Amino acid sequence: MRSLRLSAIVSTYNSAFFLKDCLNNLLKQSIYINENLEIIVVDSGSDENEKEIVYSYQRKHERIKYLRTNKRESLYQAWNRGIEASAGKYLTNANTDDRHDVHCLERLVNRLEQNLLYDIAYGNLFKSVIPNEAFVQNDQSKPCSSQTFFPVSLLLHNYVGAQPVWRRSLHTKIGLFDESYEVIGDYEFILRAISQGCQFLHVPEAEGIMLWHEKALSTRDQTGIVERKILLSKYRVMERISSIYSFFLACEKEDTQNEANLDLGIRSLCYFPQFSHESPQFDFALAKRCFSFSQESPALLHNLRMLKQIDGSQSVDSKEVQKHKLLFYGPRERLPLEHELKKVEPHYLTHSGEQNVCGSLHQIFSFSISKFHNFLFGHLPIHELQCFSVIYICGFNQRGKLLRNWIQSKSPAKIFFLDSNAKNLSQSSYSVSEFNEIKLVDNIAFILAMSSHHWREVNKTIRKVSETARIYTIDRA
Repeated sequence: MRSLRLSAIVSTYNSAFFLKDCLNNLLKQSIYINENLEIIVVDSGSDENEKEIVYSYQRKHERIKYLRTNKRESLYQAWNRGIEASAGKYLTNANTDDRHDVHCLERLVNRLEQNLLYDIAYGNLFKSVIPNEAFVQNDQSKPCSSQTFFPVSLLLHNYVGAQPVWRRSLHTKIGLFDESYEVIGDYEFILRAISQGCQFLHVPEAEGIMLWHEKALSTRDQTGIVERKILLSKYRVMERISSIYSFFLACEKEDTQNEANLDLGIRSLCYFPQFSHESPQFDFALAKRCFSFSQESPALLHNLRMLKQIDGSQSVDSKEVQKHKLLFYGPRERLPLEHELKKVEPHYLTHSGEQNVCGSLHQIFSFSISKFHNFLFGHLPIHELQCFSVIYICGFNQRGKLLRNWIQSKSPAKIFFLDSNAKNLSQSSYSVSEFNEIKLVDNIAFILAMSSHHWREVNKTIRKVSETARIYTIDRA
């Protein structure tokens, strides 16, 4: 039997509705037509008829394997089971509800064949909202582009996407998928890989579509959010951060730590997650941790003061503010910014040259406060908000607190926070209530500051309390 180049692992649980089109999509892949792809379906105790579907395909097509467990397994248990049964030199996961361009998988494999330095190759995605939509049917109006590989960017967000191809040998190097995760075990695998110096390759011409729906594993509940928080708490520690930076920064350990915190702190001010429609995001909590690392570093201390000016927790000497712009000190080496990796225009954070700081030459970055506020809140009608006597911000989070400060500077309205987790926020310096504690007045507005996944549910909750209250969203709908 000839050696296979690629094995595609298909995990299915009550996914009969998607499975036929998933298999059809894989059978149309150019790498399958060239007899270099095997398909391994792992049925994790499904209650539907996936078994009969796969059998019908096995009777007509070669290189399709079927495995079944009597009880349900986690996604990553199923992937590991499929990997152990596979024969390919390269591996990929094929989610039942996602689809590939016909050349996608072959392009990823070819690039790995041509570049022995890389362990994982990944392409670009487009969002689909139509179940079983073929790649050629997608209008590509919702691009979810990845970005050029830069390892520390993965400490901010997972831009590798849902359809990577990786070398089988990578499992010998770093192990299989961690089966304790339900939703983000692939992200953990990626962070484990960069922690050991593995290299990834972005292949933009390898394209696919990802179905966006409420029942998807990643969006159906809070599990992914909880797991992500736990995962990042393990990898956003100084030992691991400096270890990742040490692969490309040539300096002493103490210098590496300071340089790493300067760069990661700057990076966390403006980055572009794959599913943010090229809108920048920020993580001021991470930036604060980075800039608070050392009381001995003038550059870090300066950046911490600038950050406190942005979040409103501290005013800054007017001499340090240049035409509504704050200057941040970066590392000595010029490293690519997130917008450069994403290949999009800069928003409110730009590189502004170099400057000597206490005898060391540092990169300088300009943060435009006006552009930042316009990006966040420019779509909100401030002339309307100024007319309300009470405004409830739904969602106690970073953006919600920034919104409160912004509205307070422009409106006399009383502003309160609402959050379903209010009981666990009693130690906060802000007043946070639950939705059943809303105090109705005639002139009231609500602003949804949480993830858009929850908008519909929160809208219903608000309408039970008030049928006439105005509802706005912090994101552009």
